[in-house]
Amino acid sequence: MRHMNRYFSEDEITGILERFSAYWQTGGKPVFTPEEIRFLETYFMQSDPTEKLPRVYDLGIALFPSEFYFLFGKARWSIRYEDPATSRPLLDYLKAEYPEFFETRFLHFLWLAAQGRNTEARKALLDALTEFAPLDADLALMVSESLEQLGLADPRLVRDLYFHSRKTPEIRRHFFLHFLDRGFTPNHADRIFEKLLEYFPGDTEIMIRYAEYLKSRNRQTHKARQLLEEVLDNDPDHPTAHLLLAELFEAHKVYPAAIYHYLRVLKTQDPSAGIFMRLGVCHEKSGDRERAKEFYRLAVYEDPAYLPAWHALVQIPIRQGDYDTALEINLEAVEKIPNAKLLESLGYLYLKKQRIPSALKAYEEAYRMGGRGKNLLLVLYDLYHQAGLDDQAEKILEQARKRYGDDPEITNRLESAGL
Repeated sequence: MRHMNRYFSEDEITGILERFSAYWQTGGKPVFTPEEIRFLETYFMQSDPTEKLPRVYDLGIALFPSEFYFLFGKARWSIRYEDPATSRPLLDYLKAEYPEFFETRFLHFLWLAAQGRNTEARKALLDALTEFAPLDADLALMVSESLEQLGLADPRLVRDLYFHSRKTPEIRRHFFLHFLDRGFTPNHADRIFEKLLEYFPGDTEIMIRYAEYLKSRNRQTHKARQLLEEVLDNDPDHPTAHLLLAELFEAHKVYPAAIYHYLRVLKTQDPSAGIFMRLGVCHEKSGDRERAKEFYRLAVYEDPAYLPAWHALVQIPIRQGDYDTALEINLEAVEKIPNAKLLESLGYLYLKKQRIPSALKAYEEAYRMGGRGKNLLLVLYDLYHQAGLDDQAEKILEQARKRYGDDPEITNRLESAGL
């Protein structure tokens, strides 16, 4: 249940807060209008909900005992912040005096949910929704907010709330933006979106969210592009629109367009290792390895612990057969960010250079840091076996057997070892 607060000037707000402070400290006779008390509710709900908010409700009840709003607020606060048992007398009073109010039934739902009686709470809420449908927008928004806070916003309950609510533009917008991916079918989402466009033509947030929805499900990507391009027509520097377009173009291998939009993201936001990485990937897939390396370098300069860029920097010379350069970069990467994958690739490069002791040391360090990939275990087994370290070799092979079972490569090693 929402009430719009009257706008108060800064001087009026100062006066309201000073009078409440005096009432708080001295307990003198208060003089407040209902609108002023509702302002205090909003103010303390954000800044001091556990101490001063109940006093605000008590004040409202004392001054305006017939105002259901303050009774409801006190009961809701008690259920949320106190032992549910303490709120029971007030809840019973409201059930007796205001049984025809949806808010009373909603309080019963909250009371059950606060005790962890979720099955009963859901039934109580569904019964109330059915009886009081269609629910006005302010009540529907209040319920959806509470479902979120209680962790009960599962797809089915959200759909039930939506279907039992009055389909105002505000409600359609709220459910589309906040609950779109919580159980609506794609066709249902499309219908809601078309309605929203009628009510809110050119709404940037709606178009961005719908484009994200289409992209995440790999549906109608042409439509997602149209939406994002329309956003950019109105706001040429919108970073999210540029980012989503870049990702769409990259996914469809249209790398020049992806590069353009990633660069526009960098123009409107602070430098990002992730964006530098995507630019490097797009250039590399376009065949421009030198430019790709520049962006990978920018990524690790921005974030020295950014593993994907280090891995990409190592892989480019490996694919070119330049193991010396790859080894140099790999050593630099391991120095900046010791990591099992980087140590495994370092071991691989040492093997290519026939530096067996260094390779064994690198693979051992990768294993020590948690590396348990099949290839790492097999190579480590082979290196131990070649070095005559049979006990270590058998232990590694046993690890491989436990992890990868009947894998043919593991089975062959086990047979060769007579295990």
